[in-house]
Formats: sequence, structure tokens, C-alpha cells
Amino acid sequence: MLTMERFLKHRRRYEFIAVFLLLLLVGLVNATTIIIERIREDQVTRWISAFGLELTGTLVILPLIPLVAWFIQRLNVSWGNARWRVLWHIPAWIVFSLLHVSLFVMARKLLWALAGETYRFGNVWWGLLYEMRKGLIIYLAIVLTLHAYWFIVDRLQGQADLVESSPDSPPQYPHQFLVKMLNRQFLVRADAIDWVQSASNYVILHCADRSYPMRLTMTAVTEQLDPRQFVRIHRTAIVNIRSILAIKDGVDAQVELTTGATLPVSKTYQPELRQALNLRP
Repeated sequence: MLTMERFLKHRRRYEFIAVFLLLLLVGLVNATTIIIERIREDQVTRWISAFGLELTGTLVILPLIPLVAWFIQRLNVSWGNARWRVLWHIPAWIVFSLLHVSLFVMARKLLWALAGETYRFGNVWWGLLYEMRKGLIIYLAIVLTLHAYWFIVDRLQGQADLVESSPDSPPQYPHQFLVKMLNRQFLVRADAIDWVQSASNYVILHCADRSYPMRLTMTAVTEQLDPRQFVRIHRTAIVNIRSILAIKDGVDAQVELTTGATLPVSKTYQPELRQALNLRP
């Protein structure tokens, strides 16, 4: 079962697979549509050529999507600046369309050359005009889909806020986190966190019977946890020393938690762990 925790841990992989399958499906549907229409009109049908044309037209969009995502994040459009910044999408659409055309023309020339034939784009200006019109629709679809996707993920993963400080801890360390997820608010006590897992630009707070994914970096969460209680044991893990049940020494050092979870301890952080537990080397 795909949980939010598992999704965030392997987010890039799932995103790549989903986009690839979607583009592949669109290419196959377009190719079969052309084939069916030509059969109905009693025209000569070249199946391989139809699939080659449509699949190259869709699959070359894959490397362009990260560029569009990067541009949107740099543009950072909001209600206050949307009036002018949204106009930057016009040159972005033109660049996107030109890159799209260049990539699928190169891909088709290569495929046709392997088949012993020559691919011809046709009249350059009419061809570009036709592809720019299609590129506008594709570009807008990508932009709107990315905004919708980011909005949904942000709502699902939650956000953390400081609630209060414990009298036993320095003021800079929160006693509780307020985690907002799906219009619900959860109070997570800092001492109830067994360990913290890094997942790209997000962290997951693992408690005894529940996990809370949040849009927070590992560095930020480290600064908010009391170092007398929490220690970094790996580049992807921070552990509550009160939740440690056992330690396995050796090359593949590990800690076993009271919850049953087993976490790796990298060589870099072994001295810090031993110091926190007052153990001798």
C-alpha cells in the first residue's frame, strides 16, 4: 500500500513513472487514432510511422517538465504580483515550444535514419506555426497540472508550527508541534517523536503509532529539537535517545527503537550518538 511516508521517500521516482506512463498513453492513443482514421478513409496506413511520429512528439516532453517546474518556482507568482509576472509565461511558452520541436525533430531524424529513411519536417514556418499552437496547449496543461499537484501534496503532507516551549527546555526548542493536515490539526509533543526521517525537502515525524509528513527541511527541524534529547545518527535520520532500545556495533552499525524500528548509524555520527548516551568507544 502506498502511504504518504513511502511516497515522499521515493517521490521523484513515482513522479517520473507517472509522467512517463501518462505521456506514453497519450502517444499511443494519438497514434491509434491516426491509424483508425486512415483505415476508415481507405488510405495507406503505415503503423510504425504513426507510432514513431506520435511517441516522439509526446515522450520528448518528459525532460522539459523539470524545466517548466523550475521556471514556475523561480517566477513565484502570487495574487500580489500576478498582474505582471504572469506575462513571463509568454516567452516561456515560446522557448518551450521551440525546444519541443527541436527535440522531436532530432528524435525522428534518428529513428528514420535507423530505418534507412529520411524524415522531413516540411515547410519550416507553417510547421513551426502549427507546433507553436499545439505547444501553447501543452505548456498551459503542464503549468496548471503542476500547480494543482503541488497544492494537493502540500495539503496532504501538512505544515508544522511552534505551539509552546517547555519550562524544562531552552525557549528555542518547541515543546509541541502543530501539524496541519487535510483541514485537521494535530498536536505532536516533541518527546513523543521517536525519530525523524528526511525525505527530500520534507521530513516525517515518526511517533509510536503514527507518522506526520511535513514540509520542513532536516536542517530546520534539527534547530527545533532539543540536542539533549535528539541526536543525528544518519544524514536521513534523527533519533530520540529515549526511544533507543539497543545498539548494534560494527561496520553496519544500527539502533533498535522501542517501536521495533531499526535505523542505520553512519560512521560520521557514531561519536555523537555515544556521547549522547554517555557510552565509551
